[in-house]
Amino acid sequence: MATNILELCVLLVEDFYGDLSAQVFKTLAHWGRISLRTLIQHSSLSAKQVYHGLTVLIQQHLILHHTPAASPSYYQVDWDGAYNLVRSGKIVSLVEARLGTKAAHVLSSLLQLGHARVSDLEGAFRFGKTKAVSESLPNGVGSAAGDDAAERGKVMNKEELHNVLWQLIEARFVTKVHQRSYLSPADKQNEIEEVVKEEDFPGGKTSGPKARLAFENAIVFKKRKWQEEEQDVSKFVQRKAKRAKVNGHMSNGSRVNGLTTSPEDEVTLSGDLVLRVNFDRCATAMRSDKLVQHAQRYLGENTARVYEAFLHVIEKQVLSCKASDQIKSADKDDQEEPVDTYKATTMDVLDYLEQDPEALEMLGIDTGLINGSPDHKRKKAKMDNRNGEDSSIQNRNNMLHEVETHLRSLSEHELSFVERVSTRGRGEYCPPFSRLVPALRDYETETTICALFGTVAARMVRLLKQKGKLDEKQICALALLRLKDVRSVLDSMHEAGLVESQEVPKDATRQPSRALYLWYFDQHRVEQLVLDRSYTAMSRCLQRIAVQRAQVKGVIEKAERTDVVGHEDEFLTKADKMHLHTWREQEEKLLAQVARMDEGVALLRDF
Repeated sequence: MATNILELCVLLVEDFYGDLSAQVFKTLAHWGRISLRTLIQHSSLSAKQVYHGLTVLIQQHLILHHTPAASPSYYQVDWDGAYNLVRSGKIVSLVEARLGTKAAHVLSSLLQLGHARVSDLEGAFRFGKTKAVSESLPNGVGSAAGDDAAERGKVMNKEELHNVLWQLIEARFVTKVHQRSYLSPADKQNEIEEVVKEEDFPGGKTSGPKARLAFENAIVFKKRKWQEEEQDVSKFVQRKAKRAKVNGHMSNGSRVNGLTTSPEDEVTLSGDLVLRVNFDRCATAMRSDKLVQHAQRYLGENTARVYEAFLHVIEKQVLSCKASDQIKSADKDDQEEPVDTYKATTMDVLDYLEQDPEALEMLGIDTGLINGSPDHKRKKAKMDNRNGEDSSIQNRNNMLHEVETHLRSLSEHELSFVERVSTRGRGEYCPPFSRLVPALRDYETETTICALFGTVAARMVRLLKQKGKLDEKQICALALLRLKDVRSVLDSMHEAGLVESQEVPKDATRQPSRALYLWYFDQHRVEQLVLDRSYTAMSRCLQRIAVQRAQVKGVIEKAERTDVVGHEDEFLTKADKMHLHTWREQEEKLLAQVARMDEGVALLRDF
């Protein structure tokens, strides 16, 4: 593994879990897949310390391990799990925006624990009643509003915790921990192949063309079956009807995104169910947000809101950003079945938007007759229910027309944000991720080059991608630039490694003066270069944060004392407050830079 990502992951593990876990992680990162005995030999730590560090890392899903038959256990680093530490805040904010504060609070607890049983989560949350009288703040300002907001964000009882966990499971932000969760992709592939050979190929013959094709298809079927088993939580869930109050609120008063949960949403989870955060779901949500931003750049805010609703509906079908294995055809060995397409109709998008009436109002869609006639026509509606029903149907048709108009704008754009596949449900659409993601990556690399070398460099890069290999004179003619300007920009980008040149001799003498120098742009190589430099820059930001924290360590420890919290004006001097303010401001800026670079990493690597 490259040194830059290794350095970044070690810094993240050290910041989150301390020096001991970081030392064990670093040893495994340097030596690769090794046994416990070898790990103890090379870690310069005692066996007890190694056991403790491994326990923490395994609990946090930072280490993968496998125990072959009649062999010791082997351990290796989970690079994706270690890097995902930098996205902890991102996934919490995503969940808060989509499912509410309570779901974000529960997910934050799971992030801290790594994985946990439902019974352990029940013990970790302190359920209690809200205080009748709120204490005032030290400055004399009442805190009733703040306390009410804090109480609304807390999980108040066991039933509410189970409902929130079920919402997270249904949205796939949380997944079940399976015995195969700690296997590396290679170990899982080997295990699948062994199982398939034992069950479907008793003779072990998989070398012929037809036998090999059948063997590969059986592996794909087995993968899908295992994936369904790993996600299935039906045997851990018990449903029961929830009694609604007269005022329309549920008995526990829980709401999601400002909407009251339905009666059938109340469930009871088994205490033995072990859960962890699903970071693949975080990647799909980040991809949706990035596509919405890209659509807003071209088509405006309202169309982007409809596109956001469309992608949220699609996310229920998407398991991962990575393409799944496909079944090969038995008649045409070189052709595979069509790649999985995720579809949603205009009616599905409208149903999603109707869950939040404010979103419809922001789109300029009239919702007055969505569930009947408005208040000022209520008496007239009672006299003629049929007219009221007709008005409601007409109003819904108008809303469908508005949503369909936005979806058509998305499909007719040159980037084809969606593709129309049928007329079912007032138009059925699918997102062409295989074309949209490369377009996003091209935009990201061009934006980076433009920020570093200017708009002329970005124009030349687009030209090289479109035309292929060109010499300087051809670039001048096509870009309408002087040779002097083209040469200086090309030299600067070549020095940075963003463009490459190829020498083509004109004759057998191979003299430099008798040669053509063709310039070209390698998109994949530039993406890897940007990734490597992003890892390095993120490491430097984290190191700078640690240095600045060490400079004001005494003031931070003083401010975090229990007798000082809430009485800062009394115990902290003016200089202490100034140092704390400066440190927090600098740390926020550095963390914001890390988050921005992580968005680029997700786009270039994970989408």
